[in-house]
Parts: sequence; structure tokens; C-alpha cells
Amino acid sequence: MGKSRESDPPPNPTSDAELIGPLRVALVDAAEPRRYRLLATLFQELADLSGDGVNGQPGGLIEQLKSASARNHSLQEDLARLRDELAGRNAEYAVCAKRLEAETQEKVELQRRLTRFEPQLAELQREREALQAKLAAVNNELHRAGVEIEQTQLKLQRAEKQLHERARSEASDSRTAEIAARCRQLEDTIEQLRVDRDAEIERLNAELETLRGSATAGAETTLASLWHRLASLRPPLADPGQPNQQAADRLIGALAEFATFADECEKDMRVIVGNGLYTKDGEQLRMLWNDYMERDELRQTVRQTLAARAGRPTAVLRTRLDLPRRWLRSALWANDSALQSLDGELTAYLRDPEVLGGNPKLTVRDFVAQSGPSHFMEHMRRFRNRKLEELLGQ
Repeated sequence: MGKSRESDPPPNPTSDAELIGPLRVALVDAAEPRRYRLLATLFQELADLSGDGVNGQPGGLIEQLKSASARNHSLQEDLARLRDELAGRNAEYAVCAKRLEAETQEKVELQRRLTRFEPQLAELQREREALQAKLAAVNNELHRAGVEIEQTQLKLQRAEKQLHERARSEASDSRTAEIAARCRQLEDTIEQLRVDRDAEIERLNAELETLRGSATAGAETTLASLWHRLASLRPPLADPGQPNQQAADRLIGALAEFATFADECEKDMRVIVGNGLYTKDGEQLRMLWNDYMERDELRQTVRQTLAARAGRPTAVLRTRLDLPRRWLRSALWANDSALQSLDGELTAYLRDPEVLGGNPKLTVRDFVAQSGPSHFMEHMRRFRNRKLEELLGQ
């Protein structure tokens, strides 16, 4: 179709019904896809007639026709997509329908089998009830039989006991004579053993008296040697001469008191120094204290030294006693040094610009209000711990 020209003769006047009627018939008779294609073609032809207008209509109609053609094309694509989805859904529906049909048939078959087996099930139920009744009767019979067996066994045990007692009574008479003869022999043997025992006891008592005299002499010699050693110390710990039993008892008591005193002093030192206030500021001091705490207790070292077999040398005990002595002495001197340095440290502490915060007019009340005494005590504690580390290192 070409564009119309101004020189073309005007079209014959025709009514709208005559023009739309055949178009309506053609569109109604056509299938739906073809109907849309015909409309799209018609719109395209009308759009191509003229850019300015068709049959005197304004050009906006052309734009509307083009827009309608584009919408129709989009609708055609949506229609095709929906038809594809409908086909897929129809296929899924067919599969589900077949599955439902198969399950329905299976259900019908199971129902049919159940109906067929119901008589057999009822028969089996009746047989089960009959068997249960028979089992109950058999259990009753077994119970009665068990009772009869127990009664028979009880009678049998009583009869066996009577027979056994009768046989034992008969055998007892014959054995009584044998036992009496055996008892007489044993009495003679016991009497001989008693005589031999008395002789052996007398011999052992004589040997014990001899050994006791030897041990007493050895103990007196040992005690005299120990007394001489204590008297030869500088300064001496005992008077020269021969000790008696009372002096030996007092010596043993004194040694026990010394060991207990040293052990109690060491325990007190472990509590005082072990609280962490002395050792938390210096790594070297903490290492020395941890090494000391890993050693055996003083009482254990004394027991190892006095062991009867494989006893440790007294030099080990001397070294062990030197350790708490050094710690106690160093702690006492460190505290005394901190006390004697209190005035100088307090003066230097108060003159420190960082302590007063750069305020030379700070009063004592302000110093106390700012926790000055607590900070100064912490400073003196660190001072004491440094002194303790120095004394232990000497």
C-alpha cells in the first residue's frame, strides 16, 4: 500500500458498517493467533499510509497504532510463554494424575487383599486364644508338678539327714576311742613341748641379758662421744665430763626443740614472704623465691638426715638451714633499712614534681586527699623489696 496524494480522487462514501462488517467476520472466523497477526498487519499498513494522517485523521493515530502494534507483539510473546507454561503444567498434571491413579489402584489392591485375609486373621486369632488357654492349663499343671517335686525333695532331704545322723552316730562311737587315744598322745607331746619351751626361754633370756649389756655399753660410748663433741664446740654447748641418763634425755629433748623451732620459723617465713608483697616487683627475686619453695620442708630434711639407713650428710642440713636464715636476715634488714630511710625518701618524694603535680603550694590536707600516703607506702614497699634483692645477692 502506497501513500495517498492530494491529486488522488476522494474515496467513495461508504458506511462504517459496510467497512467493519467484513473485517469483523474475518477476525471472528480466524484462529486467535491469526487474529492477532491480522490486527498487527492492519495496524502496520495503516501506519505506513501516511506520516501526517490517514483520511484526514491527525498523525497521533499513527503513533497509537504503532504502540498498539508493539503491545500486541508483547502480548503475543506473553501468550506463547504462558502456553508453554500451561503445556508444562499440563504435563506435570498428567504425571500426577497417573501417579494418583497408580496409588489409587494400589490402595484398592491392598484393600482387596485385606478383605481376603480377614477370615484367615480371625481364624488365627481364634487359634491364638485356644493356644493361650492350653498354655495356661499347662502352666497350672507345671506349677502343681513343681510343688509336688519340692515336697518330695524335702522328704528326701529329711530322710537323708536321718540316715546321715544315724551313720554319724554309729561312726562316732568307733571314732571316740580313737580320739581319746590320740588326745592322750597329744597331751604327752604338749608336755614335752612345754618343757622344751621353758628351756629355750631360759637360754634366750641369758642371751638377751648379754646383748643388753653390750648395747648399753655401746650406747654409753656413743652418748659420751656426742657429749664430748658438744663440749668441744666454740662456744661449747655442754660441760666436760661424763653425762648421765637424765642429761641424755635432756639432750634429746633439746635437739627436738631446736628442730621444731627452726621448722616453725621457716613456716612463718614462708607465710610472710610468700604473700607476694615482697617478690612481685622483681623478676630475679621471684625466681629465687620460687626456687626456695620447690625444696623439701625443713622437717623432711631433718628426717632424711637422721635416717637409720642411707641418711643424708649433715652438710645438706647445714645448707638447708642457711637458706631460711638468709631470707629472714635479709627481710629484717630490708625492713629496717626502709624504716631508717623513711625521712629521706619522704622528703625526696614530696619534692618530686610529678608527685605534687607541679603545684609547690600543695598542702598536707590536699596531699592526703589525693591518696598521697597510699602512693608513698607503695613507693616504700618497692624500696624495701629492692633492698631485699640486694641483700640476697650479697
